[in-house]
Amino acid sequence: MGRGWGLVGACGVGIMMTAVDATAINVALADIQADLGTGVSSLQLIVNAFTLALVVSVVTVGRLGDMLGRRRVYVWGFVGYAAASVACALAPGDVVLIAARLALGVAGAILFSLSLALLRAGFRDERLSWAIGMYATLAAVGLAIGPLVGGGLVDLVSWRAIFWANLPLAALGAWLTLAHVDESRDPAARSRIDLPGVVTLGAGLGAVVLAVVQSSEWGWGSAATVSLLAGGCAALALFVAVERASASPIVDFSMFRDATFSGCNVVCVALFWVVFAFLFVFGLYFQQVEGDSALLAGLRLVPYAVAFMIAAPRIGALVERLGSRAVVAGSMLLMAAGVLGLSEVDPGTPAWLMVVLGVAVGVGNAGAIVPVNAEGVSAAPSSQAGLAAGILVMSRYLGAVVGVAVVGELLDGADDFVAGLSVGMKATAAVGLAGAVAAALTLRGPAPAAGE
Repeated sequence: MGRGWGLVGACGVGIMMTAVDATAINVALADIQADLGTGVSSLQLIVNAFTLALVVSVVTVGRLGDMLGRRRVYVWGFVGYAAASVACALAPGDVVLIAARLALGVAGAILFSLSLALLRAGFRDERLSWAIGMYATLAAVGLAIGPLVGGGLVDLVSWRAIFWANLPLAALGAWLTLAHVDESRDPAARSRIDLPGVVTLGAGLGAVVLAVVQSSEWGWGSAATVSLLAGGCAALALFVAVERASASPIVDFSMFRDATFSGCNVVCVALFWVVFAFLFVFGLYFQQVEGDSALLAGLRLVPYAVAFMIAAPRIGALVERLGSRAVVAGSMLLMAAGVLGLSEVDPGTPAWLMVVLGVAVGVGNAGAIVPVNAEGVSAAPSSQAGLAAGILVMSRYLGAVVGVAVVGELLDGADDFVAGLSVGMKATAAVGLAGAVAAALTLRGPAPAAGE
């Protein structure tokens, strides 16, 4: 195996494993509830603990990789993911399972943030776009097969098998990293962690994200939600003050002076809002309205993932011809059009039309995520690739969390599911349009031809 393919493989295994795990858990919830005797609130925390921990820790672990060596910390991510998976598989009750899922999210944050940083360090220019395209394709494979693998393991073995299945993948990822990935770090990074920054960032993001993910149960106007939002915002304001005064901040705010980097983060929020809202709503729609099983619902989402897989490796060449600005803005418009069309579905909608609209979302997702990742990590200095990748991942999953929470609230407040779906997808289309505008205003156009 060539070193380039080995690097892509190491990063791809990490992203695919976490994508499978993040989606497979949804089809296991009924069995977890029956086995552990949990309530609905515990099930929500079991699902959300992973995302909560990932969003809170991803910037910190990205900076840790810049300081201590991205290859070394990335291997720790695989080891931590395997250990947390064992804890999940052996959990005797919901409290232990929630705690283990939190640990899984921290390990996943390492794999998410440093995989992009390793690609940035290992590839240049058009090769970076190719590598990120292959990486994104493996992520799409994970999202596509997650519900199918999860459903099969739950039916044939038990919900615990979902976590045992992570062990061989983690071992493969660690081996590929050690065998094919060169070490890289930020030589200017200080050797100590900015603990006040870590604490204030973790507390602020943790409080805000927890309030958002639990708002469907607690209500937006409840004392718990309002208190968490206010406390989280105060902690984030304190974080900014702490970082500006710190000699070794975990976030260098000067990075946001680059319009391209800032724009990529805005697009990431919009992009993942659209994708996760689409997957969340239609995973429920196929089961609750169409009466499909969890496995069949997963199969009906496969056209989206297949379209993503086919399009992602081809986006780099399109970016070379048209530039990131046109490709990302056009892709976000395509996604917005797809979910706008999906806002009108009902049980009488032809199956072929659902496939076409799902394909539009998948192609648009591939067309946006590949250049946005490449542009975002390239806009930052190469020495800060881990930090830049961590911020991009944080933006993506903040968009996912908020998008699912908002659309979930719209579903809960509607007279029936189809009415809620219509409003939710129209709101999601508006977010996609906003992402297209952000891309058009901030991303780069095509490179000038030779001699110009």
